[in-house]
This record gives sequence, C-alpha cells and structure tokens, in this order.
Amino acid sequence: MPTKHILSTDQLSEEEIFDLFVQTDRIRLPGNRYTSLDGKLVGLLFFEPSTRTMSSFMAAVKRLGGDTIGWSSPNTTSMEKGESLEDTIKTMSQYVDAIVIRHKEKGAAKRAAAVSDVPVINAGDGDGEHPTQALLDLYTIADERNTDKNRHVIFRTGKPLTNKDIDGLTIFFFGDNRYARAVHSLKKLLGLFDVNILEENLYFDPETFSGDASAEVQKQKQSWDKENYIINLGQADVVYITRLQKERWPGGWFDTGSPASRWYAKYQHINKEIHFGTGDLKWMQKSAIILHPLPRTDEMKPAVDSDKRCKIWQQAKNGMFLRMALLKSLFS
Repeated sequence: MPTKHILSTDQLSEEEIFDLFVQTDRIRLPGNRYTSLDGKLVGLLFFEPSTRTMSSFMAAVKRLGGDTIGWSSPNTTSMEKGESLEDTIKTMSQYVDAIVIRHKEKGAAKRAAAVSDVPVINAGDGDGEHPTQALLDLYTIADERNTDKNRHVIFRTGKPLTNKDIDGLTIFFFGDNRYARAVHSLKKLLGLFDVNILEENLYFDPETFSGDASAEVQKQKQSWDKENYIINLGQADVVYITRLQKERWPGGWFDTGSPASRWYAKYQHINKEIHFGTGDLKWMQKSAIILHPLPRTDEMKPAVDSDKRCKIWQQAKNGMFLRMALLKSLFS
C-alpha cells in the first residue's frame, strides 16, 4: 500500500481495499507460511484496554515471522512521570519498524504519526476512527455475500471479491452510533459503494441529558420506534450492533453515583425490549448476517450466537487475517 501511515479509512481507495482483500484471501488458505516480517519488530502501544485488536495484531506479526514489544497500559510508561505522547512515540520509533497505537484521545494516532520515524497504524483513537476494524468488517460483509467459496480452497480457481459483493446491500447500524469509532470508519468505507444505510441510535445524547434518570429512561422508551426497528431488521442484509460506549462520553459522566450511571442502571432493568435477542431473529432475512465489533455488554444476547446468521466469531478471526495482509503490504 502506498501510504506510510494507516490513520483513517479516508486514505484508502476502492482499488487498494480490494487488493488488500485479495491478500487476505490468500493468507486464509490452509498450510501457507509467511516470512514477510522476518527480522521486523512491531511496537504495540495500547493506552486503552483491548482484547481482539491487540491480540490479533500480535498474532498477525508473529504469524508473519516478526515479533512485538509494547504495553497494554500507559501506567507502565514514563507518561506516568509526565512525558508527552510525542516524546514517547519518538522514542519507541527508534526501536521498532512499525507502531500500532490505541489511545483514548481522538487525534492521538495523527499526533503519533507526525513525530514517528516509522509507519503508524491507528488501532482506535477515542471516538474518532478504527480503520483496521472497518476493513475487517467490510471484508467479512463481502466474504459472506460472495458465493464462490473456492476462494478459500484453491485461490487460483476462485474469483476475488469485488464491488459487486457490496453494492446494493442495506446495512442497519443498531447501537451507539455517535461514539462508536468502528461505525464511523465503516461508514466512510461504505461511502465508496452503492449501499443503503439504516440507523437506530440506542442511546440518548449526553449533551441534552436532563440529569433526571427516570425521566430520561421514559424519554428513551417513547422515542424508540419499535415498528420502525422491525422494518429495518427486515430490510437489512447486515445488522451491525454496537455497545454503549460509556468510556467515550464526556469526562465524569459514568462516575459512580452520577446521573448518567443512575440512568444506565435503570436502562438495563427497564429497557430490556430494546436489546437485540433471539426474539428479534424472526424479523430478519434468512440471508442476512449479524456483526458486532465486540466487546458486547447488554445490547446483544449470547443466545443469538447459535443462529447461523451470527458471524461475530468469524468476524473476529478475519481480523487476524486482514491485519496480516495489511502488515504484509506495509512492509512489501
């Protein structure tokens, strides 16, 4: 890929996306071994908790023959002593061949790229973007729609993914669409294609929160149009669910005893009907799929996993393959 840093899905053209998907298909073939990152060291600098993104990047680097250093908490770095993000990144770029960064502040990846001597990959910056999550989501969508499964058996006889595997789809975003960075990045990618986007924002706007938890819960229930929700489920080819992004809301909103935390406690008990469960499956098309970037909390019931349309675990696995392809391209 021609770009040095991967900071936003805005950087990617349709051609680059499908080139990456071809590489992902090839990597998925059983028995292949790669040494693309032999002798390379990648810094995984995670200033926020992560399960899938950090682990899949670590697995991707090691499966390509490279190695990793870094941290999963800023508490172990000199930033605890007052060192700036810029100095931390500049230092680490002296030791590694690429940096993967996750940070709670929007724009942090861009700040890192401005001072780094090596490529920087944005693994999520606050409520900004999460480009590699969006890429693996789009790959999963196209892969599930494509009917030529030879791509994963004998690649030379299979047809690669194209825009035809995405154009014409209806994607229903259900959840915290305002603060979910995965949604922001995926919408940008989908803007390159002829798709229809539906939305149901599960949560209220914190900027208009009255402070009265009971009143806010009732307002949420009144504003939620269940009939429209059912219609959206029936129209969707992809149901994309996200959790309440509590950590992204303005500082202090979810501190113990705060109005928002009291609202959430009431919301969990009163608004069960708004959460996606097995009862919602009957409204969906038989050919539709369910995606979730994870982690999940209350918004999607684990019982849904047994439905064949639920692809969240294949989605997570695709994350490793896609990130392998991205790293391979970055160092080629």
